[in-house]
Amino acid sequence: MIKQTVNNTEVIVHSGYEEIGGNLVEIRYKKNRIILDLGISFKQFKKFYEWPFRTPKDADELIELGIVPKIEGLFAKTENDINAIFISHAHRDHSELTQYIPSGTNLFMGETCEIILRTRRDVYNIKYKIDLKNGVTKFRTGFEIPIDEITVHPIHVDHSIPGAYSYIIRTPDATILYTGDYRLHGGKVCERSLTEDMIIKAKEYGKIDLFITEGTRFSDCSTDREIDVLARLNKILSSFDGTILLEYSYLDIDRYESIIEAAVNWNKNILFDYRHLIFLYRLYKEDSGLTKKISLDAYKDMLYIYVKNRGRLRRKVREIIEEMENEGYNIIETLQDVPTQNVILEGFNLYIQDIFKTGPERCLAIHSTSEPYDEEIEISYEKLNNWLKALNAPSYRIHSSGHIHPLDLIKVYKEILPKDTLVIHSEYPNQVKEMLTKNVIK
Repeated sequence: MIKQTVNNTEVIVHSGYEEIGGNLVEIRYKKNRIILDLGISFKQFKKFYEWPFRTPKDADELIELGIVPKIEGLFAKTENDINAIFISHAHRDHSELTQYIPSGTNLFMGETCEIILRTRRDVYNIKYKIDLKNGVTKFRTGFEIPIDEITVHPIHVDHSIPGAYSYIIRTPDATILYTGDYRLHGGKVCERSLTEDMIIKAKEYGKIDLFITEGTRFSDCSTDREIDVLARLNKILSSFDGTILLEYSYLDIDRYESIIEAAVNWNKNILFDYRHLIFLYRLYKEDSGLTKKISLDAYKDMLYIYVKNRGRLRRKVREIIEEMENEGYNIIETLQDVPTQNVILEGFNLYIQDIFKTGPERCLAIHSTSEPYDEEIEISYEKLNNWLKALNAPSYRIHSSGHIHPLDLIKVYKEILPKDTLVIHSEYPNQVKEMLTKNVIK
């Protein structure tokens, strides 16, 4: 935990300091209290739990184990309740603990974030206390949300998941900018970054008293953009006509667009794991801002959905799959029904043993993610590479990060010129802060 005071406004970083992920930040002004993000520390979480063999029973267990901080009024109603909770985006290291907050909590998130969390609930059978569909206040960029004497202004930013927001928080004596996770580079074309809107709005507010920024990337950084990822995908797909094994952050819509474009360019079919395709399907159907980018209907002929042991799936999941099947999507229940030439097996890490059994004659793997491995991945990176060696499959890493790299962070800092800075979501917060201050010409 780290505390910082700006006049009469107190900022408490309960978790997410000196580590990547686990963001949970509280802002207090007199009796007003708001929370920014409800992330979990995977580093601490993995000391005790391993999905599906052992998972948390409740928030009390996580608190007793020291994985989650004890915060009055957060997971149970008290006289000193939290006024409101704001989630920046749907990555689990920022949103995982939403399942434990009680019904009736004032929970705010972007519309896209709600769709993703609701879909994750349905696919992975997560038990939420709060009604995600009707018990959450959803917003878009540009809203101003008054919480007693605190005003919260969400502004969209670029990240490796849609619906990511920063927040400008104003109290009577302080203006605070909380970035969440963000970057200045974005899609596969060199278009204007959504993060530019955050910079513009911050400058409109005048002096930022405290700049709470992520500092994930500090060592061994890359300046690769999505357009570079697309070029490398095209190069590999044009040179290899065997089976491509692909794993990527399935909620990275920019990466999805690059994969689809490269597959179309080189006449490749794509087999999606059903869990991943369900997320894309929900976003395609329910988020008008993403419908054109995802365009699932336009690619039906080249998309296949791998559904193993269909009869054993939860009823809700079967219903979604049946809905897609009725709309003409190709449902595949055995890998033997998939052509071995010119095919991309997405999410292969989830069914690597099935691939080993079918034995494609020639295959190579593409790793296109740097997000933390967790129970949704189901297999460690080391074990995954052992399976690839058993398949005689070389592997390539092709990735553009969802996080801001140091030179772009310096650029943002110079534009905003805050009075003070607090670096979180970083293993090196002090070094990142010093880097920023040393690179500003007074």
